[in-house]
Amino acid sequence: MENKNNNKKIYSTSEVSGMLRGLGSGYHGSNNFPNFVLRDYLRLNKPLSFELGYSVGLFAIYPGNAALMQDKNLQNLFGKPELAKIQSNALLSSLYNRATMEHGHEQLAGIVASVIDYDIGGSQHVKLSPLSEVVCDNCGTGGDRIGTFHISTIAAFIAAAHGMRMAKHGSPGNARQSGSSDMINALGIDNMPEPNKVERAIDNVGFAYIEALDTRYKSIHVQTHEFARFAHMNDIIGPMTNPVDPSKLQIKLLGTNAIVSPITIALAYKKLNELGVTNIKRGLFVRGYLNGDTTITTDEVSIMRGGTEAALLDNGRITKMHINFSSFGFEHPVRVEDIRPRYNTKDGRIGYSLEVINGNAPNGAINTLLANSAAIIALNMEKIDFIEATKMAETVFKSGGHIDIINSVKTALPLREEVVL
Repeated sequence: MENKNNNKKIYSTSEVSGMLRGLGSGYHGSNNFPNFVLRDYLRLNKPLSFELGYSVGLFAIYPGNAALMQDKNLQNLFGKPELAKIQSNALLSSLYNRATMEHGHEQLAGIVASVIDYDIGGSQHVKLSPLSEVVCDNCGTGGDRIGTFHISTIAAFIAAAHGMRMAKHGSPGNARQSGSSDMINALGIDNMPEPNKVERAIDNVGFAYIEALDTRYKSIHVQTHEFARFAHMNDIIGPMTNPVDPSKLQIKLLGTNAIVSPITIALAYKKLNELGVTNIKRGLFVRGYLNGDTTITTDEVSIMRGGTEAALLDNGRITKMHINFSSFGFEHPVRVEDIRPRYNTKDGRIGYSLEVINGNAPNGAINTLLANSAAIIALNMEKIDFIEATKMAETVFKSGGHIDIINSVKTALPLREEVVL
C-alpha cells in the first residue's frame, strides 16, 4: 500500500486486479464482482474491508472514465461499461444502509480514497490549489428529515467574514427541495465558475463554491443526479471529496444524516490522513436531533432539544461529544418551527434563508445559524471554545460582514442575473 505523500495511487489497477482474483475465481465480467460483494458482504450486513471499498470505488468510477475503460485489467474485472454503470449504482445504493455503515469506516475510507486517486486525481480533471495555506470546507450529506433553511451555506459566509478561507462544497437539490447550489445561484453567485476564478476567490475574498456536479473536478456524482437518480453512497462520498489540494484543505465541518454516524466519518478520515490521502488537521462531524428519535435528524449542528451527536478529529485524536444549546451559551433550546421554512418547497426554503441572512427571522433561526458558524470558527482557534466562537460569529452577523462577503463573491463569481439583498 503506497503512501500518498509521494503522489502515487494507493493501488494500481493491476494491484486491484490481483486483490480481487485472490478472493476466488470467476472475476471475468462485471456480473461477478458486484454479486460477490452483495452475496458475501451486503446481504449479511458485513462492512467491506478498505481494499474491497477501494475496489468498489474504482468500479463506480470506471464506466464514466475514458482512461479506465481502456485499462485491460479493469476490462477483465468489470466488463462492459454499460452494465458496470448499472451495477455500480446498485452496489453504492446497497452499501448506503445504517447496519453496514455503523462499523463501516474502512469501506468508506476505501471508496473515498479510490475516488480521490482515480477520479479527482485523474489526468482529465483539475485539482484546485489556492495560495492560501489553510482552507476549510463545511457541507452536509443531505437526507435531512427536519427540513431546515440553508444553514451550512450561510454559516460558510459568516466564517469567511471572520477571516477563514472557505471552499464550500455542495450540490443541487431535487424537484421538491433546494440544495446548496440552488441557494448559491439565488444569491447571484455562479456555482460553476472557471477553476482559476475559484482559486482566486478563496484567496482574495475568502469564499468560493465548488459544485459536486462540475465534471472538471470529478465525474462520479453525475451517476446519481443524471443517471441513477436515487440516493446512494454519493451522499457521503461527495462531502468527503472536495477537489481542493489535500495539503491545503485542513479544516472540515461535515454534517451527516441518520445513516452514517459522526464517529464512522471521523475514523474514516483518520485512516485517510494516515495514508496521506487527506490532511484534515481538525474535523468536526455532526448529526443533529429534534428529540430522542434517532431517525429524525438534521445534517447540521442542532440546538433543538435533541442536541447534536459529534465526533472531533483533532490532530489524529478522536473524541466523541454531545453538543447542545448551552454549549454555545444559549439559555434555551430552539423550536423546530423556527428553523423550518413555512413552505416546504424550493422557493420556500430559499426565501426563508434570505430572511435569515437579512436578520428577519426568529431568534431560534438566528441562534442556529450562529451555532453552526461557531462550530466552523472554533476549529480554527488554538483551543476550541464554542461559546467564544459564538460571540465572534454574532459580531460578524450583527455587523453585516456576511452580506459584505456575499456581495464580494457576487462580484468575483457573478451570475448573469443580478440579485439584490
